Order: sequence, then C-alpha cells, then structure tokens
Amino acid sequence: DVYLPRGDGPRPVTLLVHGGGFVIGHRRMKPMRLVATHLVSAGHVVGVFDYRLLGRGAGLSAAVDDVVAAGAWLMSQAARFRVDPERFGAVGLSAGGALMLLAAPRMAGLSRMVSVFGLYDFADLRGVSRLFTRLSAGAQPGGSSPLHYPVDAPLTLLHGTEDTLVPFRQAEALYARRAAAGLATRLLPFEGARHAFLNEVHSAD
Repeated sequence: DVYLPRGDGPRPVTLLVHGGGFVIGHRRMKPMRLVATHLVSAGHVVGVFDYRLLGRGAGLSAAVDDVVAAGAWLMSQAARFRVDPERFGAVGLSAGGALMLLAAPRMAGLSRMVSVFGLYDFADLRGVSRLFTRLSAGAQPGGSSPLHYPVDAPLTLLHGTEDTLVPFRQAEALYARRAAAGLATRLLPFEGARHAFLNEVHSAD
C-alpha cells in the first residue's frame, strides 16, 4: 500500500515494516495505519507491505529479502510518486525494527531509520527464545542479531522503559555499540511505557 500526501513534491519517502513477533502481523495493523497517517500529514510518501512470516514455509532470511525488495520497488517508483530519492527512510516496529536493521545494508539510498520498541539481540528474549531460535535456525548468516549489524544511516530508537517483552536494555546496548562506532544514533526512552505502546495511542494524539 502507498499513502500519498498532498502537494507536488519532491517529497520524502518512508518504508514501514510491521511487527508481530515474526509470526503474525500485516501491513494494515492499527500501529501501521497510525504511523502512516502521521507521516503523510508531515508530507511523506509512505509504503507499507507484507513480508513472509516465520513458520509458514519461510525463514528469517526470506522476511529480510522481502524488506529489501519492498524498499527497492518503492524507490523504483520515485518518479511516479514524486519523491526525493535523497530522503529515503525506514521505520520498523518491534520485529519490523529487527528486519529493517538486518535489511538496511542492502537498501540502496537509505538515509535515515527509526526503530520503535525493536528487537536487537536474539539471545535476550523472554519466553519465546526457544521458539524463535527453532524457527529462525540457520536463516540469518552466522545467526547474527541486529545488534551486530552496524548500519551507517542515522538511527533513532524509541523504546519503553517498562517493556517486559523486549527489555529496554536492548535499545541501550544498540545505542552504546553504535555510539562507540561513531554512528549517528538517538535513544528516546518512553518512561513507564510497555511493549507495543502505539496500540494505546489514538489517531488524534
């Protein structure tokens, strides 16, 4: 789905990557519609897509490939949607944040990234680690987590301090690793917020 703002452009373009723990979710989930609405209001062209889910005949690498393909298609339509190819960004929520970061090294022209309550260390999961390990075994080269994929594009991390599914320390660890490498990174804590806090935000907020 492509959401178009008013105006002639050239306009920034943003790819949204949905969450759902790698096993559920789709492009029209409430958080995706919420983020898309706000970005369109700010003048962005927004692309939202479905990727292959784990446990349905696809591994983690297939989902990463789908993110890359969606970004490539969106940028191939730059003239059609009147976008500025120098302002290509990506936003990932939860599992989508992990997929975005794993795909980013292969996404030509990516100039900025935002990860919202993303998963960055696959070894630091609560309750679902065995299931995730079984479903994704061998799917990602070296079994590497996004924590180990330093991407040059500037990154903003939004994370709730009371997240009990993906601990806030994961965002802190990624921030520290990127800062040590001299990569532009911002960490914005949401005090008291739990995982998937966008589900609690109304469209008018």
